Amino acid sequence: MLLRTLVTVRQSTPRAWIASCVVALTATVVGSCGAGTGGGDATGGGATTSTGSGGHSGGAGGTEPVQDAGMPDVMSMPDAGPTTTPLDPCATSACWNGRSFGACGATMHKENFGSGKYGVHRRLLMAPADVEIVVKAERTGGSWSPLLIVHDEQGTTVHDGVESHSTSTLTVAATTPEPDTVGVRIKTTTRMHLSVFLTGVSVVNSGFSDVLPTDAKYALGIDVACPALSPLTVRGVKLDAEQDLWVRTIARHVVADVPGSAAERIDKSAHVTWWALKEGVLNVNNALSYSNCSFPPDQHIGPLETCPDPNNAWQVGLSGVQAAYKTLDTVEKLALAVYPSKGLEDLLLEAAVTAGFGSGTAQGSAIATSTDRLRLSWLLRHGAIGFEAQYAPVYNQCFVQSKSWCFGTGWPSSASFAATQADAIQAIADLKSIFQTLTP
Repeated sequence: MLLRTLVTVRQSTPRAWIASCVVALTATVVGSCGAGTGGGDATGGGATTSTGSGGHSGGAGGTEPVQDAGMPDVMSMPDAGPTTTPLDPCATSACWNGRSFGACGATMHKENFGSGKYGVHRRLLMAPADVEIVVKAERTGGSWSPLLIVHDEQGTTVHDGVESHSTSTLTVAATTPEPDTVGVRIKTTTRMHLSVFLTGVSVVNSGFSDVLPTDAKYALGIDVACPALSPLTVRGVKLDAEQDLWVRTIARHVVADVPGSAAERIDKSAHVTWWALKEGVLNVNNALSYSNCSFPPDQHIGPLETCPDPNNAWQVGLSGVQAAYKTLDTVEKLALAVYPSKGLEDLLLEAAVTAGFGSGTAQGSAIATSTDRLRLSWLLRHGAIGFEAQYAPVYNQCFVQSKSWCFGTGWPSSASFAATQADAIQAIADLKSIFQTLTP
């Protein structure tokens, strides 16, 4: 039996959140549950900051059972200020960037803190409107106690691991406590990009300066309560879960903003999506914040980092566009041409929020007020801006000049979608068909 005691003390200062936990273990932890693959921060993903590391262990619940809070009816109630404790897990310490979620249906993935570098795993949750979502994390290894933190698009802490905050557009409530498991229910009235952080009580206690032990393991389950869709197929290849999620995201939320007629928007988007597919961009954990610098070798870098040598390749965002070889002036002019009614700071903030960096967080604010090459890279990470910037290089280099780097079988995604130019043309035709069906 696992016995836990969690004591939470809230001081007069709103940000003071101290939790002490005594954990007594008289039996070993059972293995992981469910299917799926992960690997945790020891084998993949990327840090969401370039400084420090965070982590902690502790308790996940009280010793007495409580009822599932369910989904409170807040739609007719005026919004009140949050009673949750403001927490910004990635403000000063590195967070591992885990797989993004938002597709209908239930998924479960086994993860770990095996690298010893992190105390927080962060995930983007692209929550569809009017759909209940349940997120649960079960400890499956190590002596630590999991804790979930949820941010809304403003970076407000709507679940701090103990208390939840709901509004007229977002309902949040803890699930019924289970052994070694923490969970939260979420429902929005409009599509929202939320951030879900999995950490431990001791990491919160340390101000997110500690890391979790390398034997810390967990199973993360996310159930988006809408019917799962049949996977999309491109060039006869069934897209995997990540590719499918991002292609649908492009269809529904990028294509319509790309400049041109309806046919031109679809054609441009199909070419750039093909490039992102074959480059493997749509297999990364968060393609919206993707940043891959060739030092060499290639290395994923954090959202506030820049590729140090301006002459080295630097691929960013959902489009896989090169941030290298561009000037801030030309990118700013392009951004304003794509969105003539918006300001540059508004576009930067949109890019940050869409990628899961709430406007009120340290990282979201840093992106919105960024300068020089970091600013350039985040403007390109704004979906339609990146797609417009990337279309001409893809079309000219791959389908006019037939450059050698466009085609081949050197890695799995290239072999699937770009083994030859003919394969690429077929993939683009299939993507056009998908966008014609899915784009609003």
